[in-house]
Amino acid sequence: MRRAMETEVLNGSMAIARGILEAGISVIAGYPGTPGTYALDRLLEMPEAKDVDIQWSANEKAALEVAYGASLGGVRSVAGMKGLGLNVALDSLMVMNLAGSLGGLVIVVGDDPGAPGSSNEQDTRLLGAFAEIPTLEPAEVTQATELVKYAFEISERLKTPVLFRGVRELARTEAEVTLGRISPPRKAEFIRRKDLWKSLPQYAVSAHRKVHKKLARAAKIFSNCQFNSIEGSGDLGVVACGFTYTRLKQVLEILPETKLRILKLCTVFPLPQGLTEDFLARVKRILVLEETEPLVERELNILAKKEGTRKPIFGKLTGHLPGEDETSMEVIFKALRELLGEKARTPSALRKEFRPKVSEAGFCEDCPFVPAFEGLLEVVKELKIPRPIVAGDPGCLIRLDRPPFDFLDVKMSLGSSIGIAEGLKRAGLSQPTIAITGDSAFMHTGLSAFASAAANGANLLLIILDNRAVVLTGLQPRIGTGKRARGKGKKVSLLRILRALGADFAARINPEDKSSVKAAFTKALKMTGLRAIVLEAPCPRFSMASFPVDINKALAGKRFHLICGAIWFAAEPFWIFLFFCIIGYYLGAKLGVPFNWRLFLLICPFLYVPASVVLIPHFLVYRNATKGSSALVDMQCPECKKAPSVQNGRELFKRVVEETPCPLCGEPYKFKYTRKFKLLQGVCGGFAGVLIGSFLIAYWEYLLPLYG
Repeated sequence: MRRAMETEVLNGSMAIARGILEAGISVIAGYPGTPGTYALDRLLEMPEAKDVDIQWSANEKAALEVAYGASLGGVRSVAGMKGLGLNVALDSLMVMNLAGSLGGLVIVVGDDPGAPGSSNEQDTRLLGAFAEIPTLEPAEVTQATELVKYAFEISERLKTPVLFRGVRELARTEAEVTLGRISPPRKAEFIRRKDLWKSLPQYAVSAHRKVHKKLARAAKIFSNCQFNSIEGSGDLGVVACGFTYTRLKQVLEILPETKLRILKLCTVFPLPQGLTEDFLARVKRILVLEETEPLVERELNILAKKEGTRKPIFGKLTGHLPGEDETSMEVIFKALRELLGEKARTPSALRKEFRPKVSEAGFCEDCPFVPAFEGLLEVVKELKIPRPIVAGDPGCLIRLDRPPFDFLDVKMSLGSSIGIAEGLKRAGLSQPTIAITGDSAFMHTGLSAFASAAANGANLLLIILDNRAVVLTGLQPRIGTGKRARGKGKKVSLLRILRALGADFAARINPEDKSSVKAAFTKALKMTGLRAIVLEAPCPRFSMASFPVDINKALAGKRFHLICGAIWFAAEPFWIFLFFCIIGYYLGAKLGVPFNWRLFLLICPFLYVPASVVLIPHFLVYRNATKGSSALVDMQCPECKKAPSVQNGRELFKRVVEETPCPLCGEPYKFKYTRKFKLLQGVCGGFAGVLIGSFLIAYWEYLLPLYG
């Protein structure tokens, strides 16, 4: 734990993460998305946060519901997501705002003005106003830590969720931040009352009335908020909302003689009523700086009309600021010059830095999915079918829109490709329709779309790029890979999900095995119905211990009990051995056997039984796998009656662990044991029987007579 008043240079996301930690957080749930979950990534790296329950959820709605449940349990919680993710969570938020919360609940979102890494540049502050919950936005990195803690206090004071909005530039900017004391988490407590925590029609109107009363209280509280302030002097007033304040201060360093009265605004909804009225009374003209929509500008116009003032208010609605893209230093400089009646060229230091969009880059050189897409194009050409209409989801696959493929026709939101592809086919188009999605996008919202497509007899091909991670947002593990935000989790087979939901054909293929890829695509494109192919390969940038398969680790795993009966025999009855050892120790004590001999009776089976039954078969199976022979065990497809084409025993065992299906029909291979395997099984089992028999004979014939 750090000492109070210690300072450290942090960027915006690290400052927010520090504030969450200092607030005494207990539970954090999120769905990866830049720049919204940068802070969650930072928390996972902090040793001080090792006891905080942090999870990556299937989607933003699930994350918000986990955080809300923790809040009802009386502890402080965070739901983290990017701005677009709040659209997914809005269904739940629009009733949570009515029911209220207990422990502090802060929804941390990241907006992307200019959309350098997002599908749009939406302003999530509008959703905060729409949901009628307090909305905060830090003006400086230096105050981000304290503002997060203030958000928790407001949430608990008003018993409502609070929206905490940041932008990409805030996350990237560094400043010296004062570190505070890390508060301990609250004690969990659930309050059971008939009129609480229920979204029911009989409570809706009265709950809505309470929400309006909470907003009126918030407006008064925000008027005395230490993070809002009026500074400077002059007749021209500038309302700087959120991070536009930092940019304004940077512009004024170049224009030191400019006199402005500035309202620094961190509580953007509801407006701090008393402070705003005081500011309006001191100035003659007002410029509103905000990103991206004119939320505060509209509110100020309403307030000015209500107060009867006719002072001009400039901003996006009047055309003095662009209605889209970032409110950059260059934009602020030009707006100020225009309102001051001065003409000057924009200094080069204020010009906006060009940043390429994520979608403008092609696939990485070592991307394992490139051979699969090449194979798909070759199959389309060989079958002489019309070029398929391809619908995609956000993720790495957006690079299909770039040369040399140019193979992406429609791309919308996460999980949308399946429904769009189904609708295109139902429109009566003759071309094949293909939906391409990532593994994380499929688990996000694609599951329900696929279930709907199966139930309604859709005719399309779904391709899932399974790279085991949410790659473009920071390489976070997706759910179902066996890896959680911290530690291990349960593994979920996408192939089994697809079959359970009703796929007419489903296969899982290594995308770098071009012959298998072409065979699978050929069969899928010749068929009709709902077909699905999972292209499974890890992103080279993402490291996962169990994938690709390490033969040394695999041989020690439970799946290899199926291969070697001797290993199964030794591993499964472990507790039986332990039971007999304890019985032997107890009987020895009753019969007066000395302690040293009793100790021998306890540990002896653990010395020679595992040595003979476990170590020897392990060595033989490992040597068999690595030397290129596959004579111990073979596989065969139950449908095609064909064995997989493998180079050597190592490759065969790798396919066993990965549960690789037949590329022609998608059915999993069945084990086919060879005579050599059965002989090894019998020899090991017999050897173990001889050893155990020898132990029993020695016990009854020698030890008992000696001490009996």
